[in-house]
Amino acid sequence: MLIVVVAVPPLRARGWEPHVHNDRDPLLSQRSALILLLGVLVGIGAGTVAALGDADPATAVLTGASASGAGVIFFNATIA
Repeated sequence: MLIVVVAVPPLRARGWEPHVHNDRDPLLSQRSALILLLGVLVGIGAGTVAALGDADPATAVLTGASASGAGVIFFNATIA
């Protein structure tokens, strides 16, 4: 039977400091918030148009969700 013992130094010995979260730090940058907002608005618009076009509710939700994803990808590529 072979037993291998590996010594791992504690994290504090390597100079690691935990990140202290400040309540004033934003969760998202302004660019990320704008991209997500525009993507959600595109999704809501597409879902509404699909619902008004006599689509069943599940199809309208799926249309809105896919348009939201495509909008996020588009605005991420467009906004510098």
